[in-house]
Amino acid sequence: MNKLTKLAMLSVVAGAASNASAVWYTTEASFLAAIMPVFYLEDFNDFQYGVQLNGSQTTWSAPGANGFGWDASAVLGLWSNDGALSTNSAMDPLILTFTGNPVTAFGGIFYGSDVNGGVVPTAEVTVTLSNGEFQTFVANGTDFLGWTGNAAIASVQLDVVEPAGANVWNTADHVYTGSAVPEPATFVALGIGLAALAVARRKRG
Repeated sequence: MNKLTKLAMLSVVAGAASNASAVWYTTEASFLAAIMPVFYLEDFNDFQYGVQLNGSQTTWSAPGANGFGWDASAVLGLWSNDGALSTNSAMDPLILTFTGNPVTAFGGIFYGSDVNGGVVPTAEVTVTLSNGEFQTFVANGTDFLGWTGNAAIASVQLDVVEPAGANVWNTADHVYTGSAVPEPATFVALGIGLAALAVARRKRG
């Protein structure tokens, strides 16, 4: 393959990748349809109120699966609610930092909880990705929020932004990490690139 053919192929593939858009999902079904079937889902099924995490820990490593994992952290400590991960101090940001395979798909149920671990249905939560993208929504404890993109993210931060000054704790449950299904444009670009490579090989032969 000559240099011109190689550069053309790389240009097409890179162009398709850069045009791929990030997407936010508000239903778990639509999110699952957009990600690869091998992922990690953490449901915190063994978590009990104040048992696994009692505020003295500032970090916690999720068990992980299928090559995906993450570490949770909160400056003022972490707390385990019944079946969910929370912070020890009200309004303290909850950060998930990814380990293992690159993450291009992330989702879960994020909300604000009260001192007893109960849902605060009027709380507004902002989910901020390490690439600067974010979504703010009123989280009633069952609302799902997911994201897919063409480039991997390193971490996610959860912040309760409303009601301002209230005693509300950042909380996460049903957390997915995985890979987004490549967009059709990427497949087309790869096909063009492979075709160019085949032509170059025939000419060389």
